[in-house]
Amino acid sequence: MRWISIFYHPQRRVFHIGFNLDAGQLDNSYYDLLASEARIASIIALAKGEVPQTHWLQLGRRSRG
Repeated sequence: MRWISIFYHPQRRVFHIGFNLDAGQLDNSYYDLLASEARIASIIALAKGEVPQTHWLQLGRRSRG
């Protein structure tokens, strides 16, 4: 079952935070931090081949300086 990949946004290469049942659509917010709870979902999705390996590189915000 490919339950993780339904939350994956291929253009942004990250996961949507959730699904809004009332609106019937994915939320407009995304997990993009490696330190977030999305990390374990990312590891599982990568291991199952549900998302491309480039997804892992999108986790973690770029530093400003």
